[in-house]
Order: sequence, then C-alpha cells, then structure tokens
Amino acid sequence: MFRKTWLFLFLTLCFCASAHAGSLYLALSDPEYPGCGQVSINGAFGSDAGLGARMDFDWGDGTRGQTWFPARHVYATNGEYTVTATVSAEGAASVARTVKVTIADAGQGDCSFVELSLATPAYNCCGGVSVGGGVVTSVGSVTRVVWDWGDGDSGESHFPAEHRYATNGSYTVRVTACAAVGRPRVRTTAVAVTNAEMASCANMVRVYPSEVYLRRGWTNETLGVDVRRLDGWPVPVSSHQIHYISSRPDLVQVTPEGRVTGTGFGEARVDVMIDGQPWGASVKIHLGEVVLEPCILLLTTKSGAPGQVGLRASNADGSSINLAGRQVVFTGGNEVASVSPSGLVTPLRPPASFLESPYINASLDGIAVGNACLVRVTSSDLGLTMRDHQGRFTTLRFADHVGTYPYATLTTRLQAVQVADALYQLQSRLTGGAPGRGTRQYLAMDPGYDADGTVPCGLSGNPIRLGTGVDNLRSCFAGADWIQWGVWGHELAHNFLFQRSFGDFVSGLANPVAYSEGMATALSVSCFEHLTAEPERFGLASATVASFSDVWWHPLLPINVRTVHYQALTNYEANPNYAAGFNGDICDAIMLKLEEEYGPSFMFRLMSVFYPADESFMSYDMEVQRLTFWVAACSAAARADLRPRFRDKWGYPIDEAFYAEIMPLVQRRAAQRDPLIKQVAVSSNAITLTSSAIAGTRYVLQCSTNLTDWSTLRTLDADGTPWSIAKS
Repeated sequence: MFRKTWLFLFLTLCFCASAHAGSLYLALSDPEYPGCGQVSINGAFGSDAGLGARMDFDWGDGTRGQTWFPARHVYATNGEYTVTATVSAEGAASVARTVKVTIADAGQGDCSFVELSLATPAYNCCGGVSVGGGVVTSVGSVTRVVWDWGDGDSGESHFPAEHRYATNGSYTVRVTACAAVGRPRVRTTAVAVTNAEMASCANMVRVYPSEVYLRRGWTNETLGVDVRRLDGWPVPVSSHQIHYISSRPDLVQVTPEGRVTGTGFGEARVDVMIDGQPWGASVKIHLGEVVLEPCILLLTTKSGAPGQVGLRASNADGSSINLAGRQVVFTGGNEVASVSPSGLVTPLRPPASFLESPYINASLDGIAVGNACLVRVTSSDLGLTMRDHQGRFTTLRFADHVGTYPYATLTTRLQAVQVADALYQLQSRLTGGAPGRGTRQYLAMDPGYDADGTVPCGLSGNPIRLGTGVDNLRSCFAGADWIQWGVWGHELAHNFLFQRSFGDFVSGLANPVAYSEGMATALSVSCFEHLTAEPERFGLASATVASFSDVWWHPLLPINVRTVHYQALTNYEANPNYAAGFNGDICDAIMLKLEEEYGPSFMFRLMSVFYPADESFMSYDMEVQRLTFWVAACSAAARADLRPRFRDKWGYPIDEAFYAEIMPLVQRRAAQRDPLIKQVAVSSNAITLTSSAIAGTRYVLQCSTNLTDWSTLRTLDADGTPWSIAKS
C-alpha cells in the first residue's frame, strides 16, 4: 500500500508537469509607425516551460511570414489592416492575437530603411583604394551594395570594397545600398589618388615554379624570380633586393637565395617581396604525398571475393607516415560495388553501361586525396594479376600478360615508365602546372569485355584508364610489340589542360570538345617530337624512340596523326565553315601547322598565355569574343598577326575591337615565361651560351653587374646551336 501510494503521486506529478509544459502565451504591444507605410509591432511570447516556439505574422495585405519581435512590415497603400500574430510549438496548442493598424503615409518621405555608413578611404600601392563601412536595414534584408568609383568603373561588393585606379586624380565614389523593402540609400566619399602612374605599377612579378612539390625524396627546390615591364622586357633585380618569407618556418625553410627545403608533410606558402617593386608574389609549397591504392581493382561476382583499398602517406623525404589515429574516410560505390568504412570493396553486379563502373574516393583528415580507385566488376574471373610499376611522377598498373600480349616484357623493353615520366615532365613544363596538386599520376590498364560497351579506349583522370578488351584484344594500352603512346599522351594532356585558366576559356565555347580534344592531341604530339629530338635527356634508348616515330592514333591502324588531321584540314580549308565544320581534328592540325612554321616555342608561348594554371584573367560576353581571344593568343605565341589566316582560311569570326583591346595583355602573358639565358663561359672577348634553349624563342641576356663593359641587355633568337657573343 505504501509503495502504490508513492507510485500514484509520482504519476500525478508527471502528468501535471506535462500539461503545464504545453502552455503558450502571447502578448502584443500597440503598433508604432516609423513612416513611409511602415509599422513596427513589439510584444512577448513563449511557454511556461521554455518550449521551442515560433511566431508567424499575417499582415492583412496578403503578406505572411515568420519573424520575431519587433516585427516590421511596410504597406504599399494606405488603409486599415488587421494583423494576426500566431505563436506555436510542437505538442502545444497555438495561440493567436490580433491588432488593428492604420496606415496613412504609404510611399511618403524618402522611404529608405537602410542605414549606410562609409569609413575614411585607405590607400594602397599603385592606385589601390579600400573603403570600409557598414550597412543594415530595419526592414527586410540588404540585397546588394553597388559602387560607382568615379572613373567609369562600377560593380557590386560588400565591405570592404577595393578598387584600383589607372590614373592619378580626385574621384567621387558613389555607394548605393539596396534592400528588399524600401528605397535605396546613397552615400558618397572623395578619394585622391597620387600613386597610380608609377612606372613600376605596370610590372609583372612571377616566381618559378608557381607551385613547389616536395615529395618522393626530393626535398629542395630553388625559386626563380622574374620581373617584366609592360612591354615584356625584364627588369634587372639583384638577389639582395629579394626577400623570401615562409608562412610555416617549422615546416618549410627558405634561404635568402630562394632555396626552399622541407622534409615533412603538409602545406605552406612562401611570400616573395622585392625592394623597389610594388608587387610581390606567393608560391604554394606542397610537402609529402597521400595516394589511394590500388588505382584499379578487378573483382568478379563469380566468387564474390571483396577487394581492399587503402591510403599510403609519406613525408617529403620519402619516409612513411603512420595513419593510426588519423581520420580516413572512403566514399563512392554504387549498385555495381560498395565500399565499407574500412575500405573493403564488395562486388555486387557487372556494370550495365560504361558510366556505371564506380570510383572509390578517399580523404585524410577532411582533405580529399588526389586520385581514385576504379572498380572493374565482371561476371567471370579475368585471370589477370595487376602490378604497379613506379616512376618519379607516374605509376603504371597493368597485367604481365593479356592473351598473347606480353605486357611485362614489352613495357620493360620500350621503357614505358621512363616515357610516362618524361611525358609528365614535358607537359608540366609546357603548361607550367601539375594536375591534382601534383599528386602521383596513375595510368591503369582497364581490362574487361569490349563487347559489352563498358571498356573505354582512353579516359583522362587519375587514374588514366587505358582500355583492353580481353575478348578481342583491342587495346588502347598496348599490343603485341607496340604501345599506344598517342593515347597515353592525349589523356595525360587532358589532365594538364583542364585546370582553371584553360578550362575557363573552353567551358564557355559552343563547341568545347573541339578544343579540349584538339589541344590534347597537339600537346601530346609536341611532347613526343621533343622526346624524339632529345632522347638522351630522358635516358631513352633508340628502340624506344623508334616506337613512337609515328604516333598511332587508332588501335591497329598504322596512321600518323599529322597525316590524317592535315588532310582533314585541307578538306576543311576548301570550304571553311566554323559553325558547321570545325572539330578537334581541325583544331589539332592548325596547332601543329603553326608549331611547324613558328618553331617549338609556339606551343610553349601559347600555354604561357594560360599561366599560371589556377589564374582567371579574361572575361567574355559572347562566343565571338572567346574565339577572338584564341586568335589573339595564337598570334601572340607566333609573334605574328594571324587574323587574316584564321578569318579567311579557317572561318573564324573575329571581333576587331575586342582583339585590339586584349592584345597587349595577351602578348604580355605569352612572353612572360620567355626565359633569361644564364652565362656559361666568360672569356675576355666573348660569352658562350649553351643551346638547350627553345628554338625560335627570343631570349634576353642579362649581364652580371660586374661586367660593366658589356651591354646590359641583348636579344637573341635561338636556332639550336651555341652562341658566342662578343663585347658591345
């Protein structure tokens, strides 16, 4: 009896507490009228036990919304309105209250509810101005802040807003803040610019390389600083003028001479400042490496046996990193294969279409790993054992044998790893970048049944997929005694090209495929011709060079790319119709023709226009402007006006005004990587220079300051032979 009584009392108390918790209350104050048809209603609402509640307003003019006290609204027309406020919460009965409002001044006065304030302008180098301030609105929200800088330029920006003036002078800056409700608010401030016309303001500062990758035992890199005038001529800068600052001295050390050293793992930045120059530059430093392995898994539903993926991490010095306690996350998978949190990959069914083969991705401590693992699922066991063959920059993964194809023997004899590394280095040099933050590039043989349509020829990415049909031995990886070098180079070029700068240009074209495919082929052919000309530089044997003297484009078809695409260009030139007939073969042929005529420097200078790879530098309003930019880029790379040729022979539409507007910038960018020749040998009468330069490229000789009797600057045209330059 004693125990039952206490239980009854306990249940009663619980019931009472629950009932009390559902009690909501709402009280409204008398409306206030700030003007311009605005009403403001204050009050109080909530629950006795602190339930999470919400409040909704019906303003009586067809407008409803959720808000808090003080609730504000603007009426468009005068009149009397009934405002209903409702407070509600889950598990409780809602409570509503009404109040009458009378509007008599709708649309009268300045009717702006925006408060806008401007701070005193701050001045930066080379005409730079920064204006701080603040903007709020008592009703609704601020939608945009528009700036008229007084020099013909305008735009939208929140605070602080920054602008750069091209000429000195006094300007009135007009700022307009717009809100969802009410009229805009306008404020002005005066600026006086005195440093916009310094000659050094037009200088371009570059640091080479633009990004540094310290990994795989390479722990040092020396930075080169280059300053160019607006006309492309170099500005002499001595070493004592240059200052290097590491953002992470504990991780990356840099000497006064610009030698960067790091042995650990992580990312840092080196800032470069130059005495007497208004601009500096920054270089990203990437240390160590994390990769997902293997880059391809072969699984079969016949056995259902799972595969395993995992991360391999190393410091810049090559030492392994223990990932215990680090956050490793695997993602991806679909109806074809699934992946567990521990990286166990289970085959579910073969893919029904090409796009169904899944990729497994991974992240380490929230940072995405730069490569993926392709999962190839088949109904029967392919009977292949895949192995990794590692170079400095690339890793090839393939089976020793596929049918009668002796891949292990063939790839060793034709130095496949060395060629892949050489292609990577040359394409990196041409483009000035590295895809995927410099992550190791994997090239994977992708075997499967060609008949089911799920095996590609070649597909860019990381890994690059090189399809091989086990049912018919059609292969874009290799054959019995040849390797598909053209496909390898083409897909690798896709990875280098589709970084931000080139991608910005191509992505807005009506026919982007023509440029993405054509340029990938052109870069590939250019690199193979370089390898053919300088095999000793990469340690390539004559048998290897002979294997790509003709770059095959289609499996089992002995057709040279130039032969096929040049004929396509000839046919196109008979009736040049850009909109109807331009394609990747035509684009490739044009680029290779221009490279033949203007020398190897043409491709290098063309890619210099898009350097650095992560920089967005050009905007376009229409298709014709993008095509005009391409004509300008090719003209700048060739140092010749190619407009008549592009227009008359190749059917390009050209915006002449846009060409004239952008050409100075495009020419400057094309010339920005033209390197300075370093002296090799100095005698009493001559300086002898080596010939490892790009034929057809203009070089500039900058003599040492102690050689006062020599000319300070001398232009040279490389012709592939050593130069001996006498005193001036």
